[in-house]
Amino acid sequence: MKTHLLFILSFAVLGLLGCGEAEVGVSIGPELRSQGVTQTISSVDGQNAISVYLISKTAVKGTLVAKAINESGQEIGRSATELSLEADDAKLISFKFGAEVDATAAKSYLVDLKSVQE
Repeated sequence: MKTHLLFILSFAVLGLLGCGEAEVGVSIGPELRSQGVTQTISSVDGQNAISVYLISKTAVKGTLVAKAINESGQEIGRSATELSLEADDAKLISFKFGAEVDATAAKSYLVDLKSVQE
């Protein structure tokens, strides 16, 4: 009986801790995928920042852009950073959005190549 009660209490506490927190996804776009880049993990920082771990099969150098997308699918903010990956390379890339971007309105983020350097 004690075990069952602890089990139920654990789920109740975990449920309360997660209340109000919506899952926000980070994905990579078609241009980045076409360059042989994949992602494994990503994280969203409540302070208007995201990070994504990218793995490249081939060398890629260019400018990345991360777009914050709201519930209606509209872009509500952008952040850009330079990317330089060698063949069979990987890096954790971070993007910082300006204070004017309402992070609570972002329901997803899309990271893609803005431009490629040859």
